[in-house]
Amino acid sequence: MKWINKILIRWNINFEIRTANDPFFLEVGNKIAKFQSAQDLKHELLLLNGNNKIAVGSFNNHLNHLTNAFNFQSNKKIPYTSACIGFGIDRFVYGLFLQLGNNINKWPKKIKMDLKIN
Repeated sequence: MKWINKILIRWNINFEIRTANDPFFLEVGNKIAKFQSAQDLKHELLLLNGNNKIAVGSFNNHLNHLTNAFNFQSNKKIPYTSACIGFGIDRFVYGLFLQLGNNINKWPKKIKMDLKIN
């Protein structure tokens, strides 16, 4: 999360990273969703456009839930932890267009350099 935070600050993009939980958990998963929130395990990246917020990515810490299931551990028998990151590229680009405009030639030079846009 730190790297995307640095990039978006460098680009002067309005964004928010907030604690979240997975909405697809059913009734039985309600405890899981509460656990995610309480343990600060899932974060959502939102690009801001006025009062509107567009979810463009998420960061999930699985702790050792998945690694225990497959007995992944170090040579010292310490369980590994795992995590994942997901981005909706189309949503991310849409959020950039909302903030920067649809004329890429007018975007700040540092953004075009970082994205390798001529």
